[in-house]
Amino acid sequence: MHSHKYTQLPLIPVEQFLAEHPEHADADENALMTARIDHEHAEREALESQRQGLLKKKLGLVAENKKRKDDLAALDKDLETFIDVCTQDYRIPNYANFVPKAAKPIITTFEKVI
Repeated sequence: MHSHKYTQLPLIPVEQFLAEHPEHADADENALMTARIDHEHAEREALESQRQGLLKKKLGLVAENKKRKDDLAALDKDLETFIDVCTQDYRIPNYANFVPKAAKPIITTFEKVI
């Protein structure tokens, strides 16, 4: 007997297929095999679609993480500048020109204390 490629497909068992699709209970062997192959094809397409959606979501999350990492790096730089300014004599003329915008409210608070 000649073995066909379709017989090697990893299809769900006939019993499980018929339990899920009772409309094929009276089908002959060829029609049943065709229905099982169609079912497998539809399942694989659905899984591929789901995989593509998850991949797209993953790429979006990777991009968002990179942006947040870049934002944190910029914040670190601003914080270092702020610390440098705060450890110096902040009463020098035009010191506000050297201070990041985010640090100005904190320096104003320091000025009120001093």
